[in-house]
Amino acid sequence: MVNVTRSTVSKRPLSPISENATFSSPRKREKLAKDATITRAVDDNKSSSDVTSGDDTESSALSNAPDDQHSTLPEDASAVHGTVLQPVNRAADETKPLPRDVIVCETRGYFDDALVARLNAISSLCDEAASVCPFKRARLSQLSWPTASFAGFGRSDILMFGNRHAVLTCVAELGHNGIIPRQGEARDRANITFKPLVPDDHDMAAKILSLKSYPVKADMVEVEAFWAMRFQSSKGNTTQSPFSEVYDGRRTFTTKRQMQKYAAGELEKGDIVFVEVKVTRWTPKDPNDSANTNRHGWTRWIAQFQLQSLTLLYKGSVHEPADTPFSFDVSL
Repeated sequence: MVNVTRSTVSKRPLSPISENATFSSPRKREKLAKDATITRAVDDNKSSSDVTSGDDTESSALSNAPDDQHSTLPEDASAVHGTVLQPVNRAADETKPLPRDVIVCETRGYFDDALVARLNAISSLCDEAASVCPFKRARLSQLSWPTASFAGFGRSDILMFGNRHAVLTCVAELGHNGIIPRQGEARDRANITFKPLVPDDHDMAAKILSLKSYPVKADMVEVEAFWAMRFQSSKGNTTQSPFSEVYDGRRTFTTKRQMQKYAAGELEKGDIVFVEVKVTRWTPKDPNDSANTNRHGWTRWIAQFQLQSLTLLYKGSVHEPADTPFSFDVSL
């Protein structure tokens, strides 16, 4: 288990950041992030580094088509919801229900206060202006499938938030890893199963798959883990492009450009990962339509998760040596 000494939070006041704030300048976002940094000492090193998510390219509103390439958080998340979880009161009434909007030490037997606080800070990163947010912050009324007129500018099978493809995130425990085998060729589809660690993330993921399908899929209510996939070749091109959006965020969770890539085949069941997905839909084949000519007529469909990226946060499958520290700093 990672050995992290208990330490205190910096006394510097945090800069107020509006929930719906948007910043046109990367320099302004960087300054706000530095002003609002929560610093903690890690062992004797007392190092500090950013814990934000996503790509370091600037986001911009779209006039016509959704940005199919946007699947990451911006360089500095412009809005972060929630605060770092305080140490669990072990003397509290054990019969008291566990909170549903955060991870707690009881979530997994090997979790400690420091790891839980770090996971909660990461799981709450959000940028609503870029249509990126945790499942628990999503609102079903604000998520919609493109209309027929809008679909003319882009794909009609990706769930939207405003005029952008919605990107939903969570901290989860990895189940099945079907991305790239340790030995052998890449598969036609990269797929995983994941179990969100925040109960509210899990509940909203189930609601989206259920209520954004038509007819509604009532059987999603009792699902414990979810499946996400990504084709590794494009339409009309049989050449496979192995899924490579896998990163190592165990020491520092920051922009994707600054994190090291992680071998997808080394991810194992039980690892704790940060998951980014879009929501797509597909039409079940009509037995009366052998050519499946009406598959994009959208008279009925099933919602599913399209894998965008994975970031390893903790090797839950095999615990790291006790003397391996990890970064605890959080940039808001």
